[in-house]
Amino acid sequence: MRAAPTGLTLLLLSLAVGQPSAGPVTGPFRLPTPNQALFEPGGESRFFAPTPGRDWQAGTFGCTRTEGRQLHEGIDILATQRDRQGEPTDPVTAAADGVVVYVNRTPALSNYGRYIVLLHRIEGLNVYTLYAHLRSIADALRPGQPVRAGQQIGVVGRSTNTRTPIARDRAHLHFEIAFMLSDRFEPWFKRTEPGERNDHGNYNGQNFVGIDPAEVLRLQQTLGPRFSLLRHVQGQVPLCTVRLRAVNLFWVRHYPALVEPAPAGTDPVVGYELTFAYQGLPFRARPITAREWPGQARLQLVHVNEAETQNRPCQRMLVRRGNRWALSSRGERLLDLLAY
Repeated sequence: MRAAPTGLTLLLLSLAVGQPSAGPVTGPFRLPTPNQALFEPGGESRFFAPTPGRDWQAGTFGCTRTEGRQLHEGIDILATQRDRQGEPTDPVTAAADGVVVYVNRTPALSNYGRYIVLLHRIEGLNVYTLYAHLRSIADALRPGQPVRAGQQIGVVGRSTNTRTPIARDRAHLHFEIAFMLSDRFEPWFKRTEPGERNDHGNYNGQNFVGIDPAEVLRLQQTLGPRFSLLRHVQGQVPLCTVRLRAVNLFWVRHYPALVEPAPAGTDPVVGYELTFAYQGLPFRARPITAREWPGQARLQLVHVNEAETQNRPCQRMLVRRGNRWALSSRGERLLDLLAY
């Protein structure tokens, strides 16, 4: 199993982060391609790649696919440079200092096609960036290798294993800023999907949940050094709060900056109260004790933001049953992965 990077890898990461980045930056991340239209008035149609028959909004993050019923986990950045055959040649560069944790060079193994995952340590958070549909990947790129912000790691492309290919005019980089849900995704997936393949270990896209990269980049541009990624994550709009009776959570260990201190006293902690954003991101965790939550229930839905369920329904974590809300099968699946 490919575990989350520790030891030597994190040492290399700390060394990489300690080096200065080339070029001006206004926050922890920079655009990963030469396309700068995100920051230009009215430039959205030149920045975001649409899906067939849709406008540029289909290339943005969130409930933007299938008439708002499907979540798009990242942003699709259009190519700006092409060769004589019309194929993209834009360089793809690391969005921040970090370490390579995964490289998939075989397009047939993923609808991401060729893709790369980098790990970054930013304000105490283990943050992952994902770069997908690449035309090519730098030959020397290997897991464990430190990279600098702005260092070329690949070339924009249209690689994928989906039935419908990505047309030349839609060649783009699919880019995510994400968080890992579990370091045991591989055995969990084998148990829950025994007939399905997982060629990517813990770096399967299903094991990541993200935030909007365009929003982060624009906020950095506006706020400059006042931008805080940690505060941005902590400020996500709540969709729901769920109690989970499990104590050895990877999420709690991997993201301690998002965990409130345990209650004072000697009562044992029996689980966590997790607050989720609509895309499935648990952005706040509060330890709960046996005195606060007696009994043996494994899950308890304690709060629902009904306005958010209506405004952003695409992840479908919740379901209405009569006059009450409950976790959907998708929501229960997410909690099951977190607790595995």
